[in-house]
Amino acid sequence: MLLVSEALPKAAKVRAAKPGAPVDPKEVPDRFFAWPKERKYLCVDKDHAKAALKSLNTDYDAKRINNEIYSRAYKNIMKAYKSFGMQSQTKPRVPGLRPGIS
Repeated sequence: MLLVSEALPKAAKVRAAKPGAPVDPKEVPDRFFAWPKERKYLCVDKDHAKAALKSLNTDYDAKRINNEIYSRAYKNIMKAYKSFGMQSQTKPRVPGLRPGIS
């Protein structure tokens, strides 16, 4: 995953300059989503990556997504965590995945 400053249009870079600043998902390329096909679980900065993991786990627990989608999105979120110098303390919901895998 690229950092937000590398991929967003100029106007979006200004708004997203501060971590946690509002980002218009319409301006963000698909590669910044953990599930690009559906454009879900935005991971443009630390705060969005944390929220993405929380939402992913909530959706999985509510049976809105299956194991395959969960596994792919979880791996993408962990890549974002790694790029932001973060580590997850949350255990994955799907057996066979390790915390912090990339």
